[in-house]
Amino acid sequence: MRLIDADELRRRMYEEAFEKDSEEQRWDSGCWIRYRLFEKILKEQPTIEPEPKKGRWIKPTGMMPPEHTGRHCCSECYEFAPVDWKTHKEELTDYCPHCGLKMEVVG
Repeated sequence: MRLIDADELRRRMYEEAFEKDSEEQRWDSGCWIRYRLFEKILKEQPTIEPEPKKGRWIKPTGMMPPEHTGRHCCSECYEFAPVDWKTHKEELTDYCPHCGLKMEVVG
């Protein structure tokens, strides 16, 4: 299965039905019949909701500034997890406060 952009498909169907024909042919009934058939088929197609993207709290490796050593960051936007400055502990929240993705539980 692959997801497609239905609006882009509709635009391409219109182009295929009308734009490639000559001026005389463009508005004949055959063009409209093709286009209406394309529209009917498109409307009959089932829709699905894509599975939402998720992130993970990860600990980056490599050279890090001392203040970020050992801290978790989002696997998608690479922003660091928030810190409770009273306790100086990271708050590994269910959602990334920077990009908004739902975060997987850290084991």
